[in-house]
Amino acid sequence: MVRGRWWWTALCLGVSLSLWAKPHAAPDHLLRRYDQLRREGNQPAAEALLRYLEHHHGDDVAVLVGLARQAMHSGHWDYALALLAQAIRLDGTCVAARMARAELYRRLNRISEAMQDLETALRQAPQHELAERMLGLLRLMQGQWDAAIVHLTRYLNHTDAQDADVYYWRGLARLRSGRLADAETDFARASELAPEFSEIALHRAQALESQGKLAEAAQAYARYLAGNPQDVEARLAYAKLLQRLSRPADALNQLQAVLQLQPSRREVLHQVYQTARQMRQYYAALNALDLLLHYEQDNTDLWFQKALLLEEMYRYREALTALAECEKRAEARARPIVPLFFAARGNLYRKLGELEKALDALDKALKLNPQYPYAQYVRADVYWRMGKIEAALAELDAAAQNNADFVHIYIKRAEILRAQGQWQEALKQLDHAVQLAPKVTFAALQRGAMLIASGRYEEAAKEFARVTQREGEHPSSSVYAQILLAAVQDRWDEAERLAETALVELPADALSTYNLACAWALMAHIRLGQRGFNGKDAQVLWYKQRALDLLEKTYQLGYNDRWHTVHDADFLCLHREARFWQIVGKERPFTEP
Repeated sequence: MVRGRWWWTALCLGVSLSLWAKPHAAPDHLLRRYDQLRREGNQPAAEALLRYLEHHHGDDVAVLVGLARQAMHSGHWDYALALLAQAIRLDGTCVAARMARAELYRRLNRISEAMQDLETALRQAPQHELAERMLGLLRLMQGQWDAAIVHLTRYLNHTDAQDADVYYWRGLARLRSGRLADAETDFARASELAPEFSEIALHRAQALESQGKLAEAAQAYARYLAGNPQDVEARLAYAKLLQRLSRPADALNQLQAVLQLQPSRREVLHQVYQTARQMRQYYAALNALDLLLHYEQDNTDLWFQKALLLEEMYRYREALTALAECEKRAEARARPIVPLFFAARGNLYRKLGELEKALDALDKALKLNPQYPYAQYVRADVYWRMGKIEAALAELDAAAQNNADFVHIYIKRAEILRAQGQWQEALKQLDHAVQLAPKVTFAALQRGAMLIASGRYEEAAKEFARVTQREGEHPSSSVYAQILLAAVQDRWDEAERLAETALVELPADALSTYNLACAWALMAHIRLGQRGFNGKDAQVLWYKQRALDLLEKTYQLGYNDRWHTVHDADFLCLHREARFWQIVGKERPFTEP
C-alpha cells in the first residue's frame, strides 16, 4: 500500500512537470504556480518547478526577479543581487526588480542605495500598481512608521493579500511604533506565506518577547537561528531570553556558541562567567575569567572574583595567589584595599588551618572597619578552632551588635554551644536563626539535623518539610532535606532511592558529595536511635559505608576542612569508625569532639 501511494505521487508530479514543460506555458503563470505550491507546503514540487524556470526561462526578467526573491528568503544574498542586476540590465524600467533590490539593500543596511532604487522606480512609474508598495517600503526606511503602515495597508487591500514581504514590512513598522500585537499578527502571516523566510522569525520573536510571550519568543528565536547560525546579536538576545525563562544551561550553550564566532568579546565572556557560576560549572566559569584576565590583566575586581571562585572549588592556595595578584595591582594603581579583601584572605587561611595567618588578615580587616560583622564572624570561628571558646562567643556577640540580622552568627554560636554539650542552648540559637530568616535553607537544615541528633524526629520532619529549592542555593541542600524527611517518616526505600539518584543528578562537586555523606550518616543515626537497631544491623552498616565512601570522595575532590568535618554533628555516628579518622587525617580522640 505504501509503495503504491509513492508511485502515484511520483506519477502525478511527473504529469504536472510535463504540463509545465509545454512551450506555451507562460513564465508569469509558472511563477504564480510556484508561489501557490510553496504556500501549500509542497516543497518538492515547488523546487522542481523553480529548477525548470531557471533552466528554460533564465533570461526572463520576471523569472529572474522571482528567483532573486527566493534566494533572498533563503539567505543567499550575493546570488540574489547578481540575479537582480541582470534583470535590471535586461529591463531598466522593471519596477519589480528595483523594488526587490531595494529590499535586499535595506537588509544589507545599504540604505542610500535602497532609497535610490525606490526613487528611480517611482519616477519611472508613479502610477504603477506597485506604487503603494514602493511608497510603503520607502517610508519604512525613512522611519515614518505610520505612513508606511498606511501605504502598505492600501496595497494589501487592493491585491490578493498574498505578499509575504508586505506583511513583513508592515510588521516592522508596527513593531517600531509599539503596536506589538498587530506586528506579531503580520509576522505570523508573513511566515505562513514564506516559511523559508527566516528573518521574519527574528522580528516575530522580538514582538512576542515585548508582549511577555517568552516561550513563544524562544521558539521563534530558535527557528531563526537554525537558518542564521552566524547572527551573533540574535544569539545574544536569545541567550538573555533563556535566562529570563530560567533555562541557564541553554543560555550558556548560546553564549558559548557566540564565543566560538567572537572569542574576544568581553561582555559575552562576563555573561558566560556569571551563567556558568550560577550553574556551578566552575571550570567553564574559570576559563571565562582567565580569558577576561588575558585582556584585562590589571582589573582587580576580576582577580578578586577569581579568588572567590577558586575558593568555591576548594583550591585555597590558588585562591590566595589570586588575592596576592589583586593586592599587587591595587597597590600599583594606588587603589585602596577594602576590608572584604582581608576578610576573604583570613577565611582562606582559616580553611587551610593556618590560624595565626588567618587572625592577622582578619585583624587588618577589622582595623579598616572595626564594626565589620563578617570579619568578626570568621574570627570567632578561628578562636573556636584555637580552643578559645569564650573569645569566640564574645566575638559573635560583638558581631550581633553590629548586625543583628546576620543569621550565620546564630548558626555558628549553635555549633560552638553544641560542641560544648549545651544542646538546648544550641537549639535556641537555631530557633532564633530560623525565625529571623525563614527562607535561609541552611538555618532550617542545621536545626533539622540537630533535632534528629536530639531524638526529636517529628519536629525534624516538620522542619525538613518546609525546605524547598531556592534560586542561588546549591541543589544538594533541598535533596538532603527530602532524604531525611523520608527517613524520619520511616520511608526507607524512598530515602535510599533519593540518595542514590542524587549521585547522578546533582553537580559532581565536593559540596554534593559532602551533603550526601551527611544524609547517609544521619540515616544510620535515625535507624539506630528512632528504631532501636543495634550497630550490627545490615542497613546501619550499609548507610555508614555509603557515608564514608562519599566523605572520602569529598576529600578527593579537593575539600580539606578537617576541623569542620570532625565537629559536624551529622557525622557523630561515624566517630567510632576508624576509617572516619583515617579520612580526616587525625587520630581518634579519647573523648568525642
